Amino acid sequence: MTGGNGKKCIFCKKMKNNGFYLLTAFICLDCEKEITALSPDDLKYNSYLSDIKMFWRQLEREVV
Repeated sequence: MTGGNGKKCIFCKKMKNNGFYLLTAFICLDCEKEITALSPDDLKYNSYLSDIKMFWRQLEREVV
């Protein structure tokens, strides 16, 4: 969990105080809750999937 002024969530792009880091990416608890409840036929599924792919691509560029 984080405190203070908050961090920007990689999914909703909002500043939030409650969440966690996945490597270098901050994920707020609201998005985490929504992601874990999604099924592949949900309308938001592909949006989250695209954001996750973008994060991994950015991470690969930082490592190389």
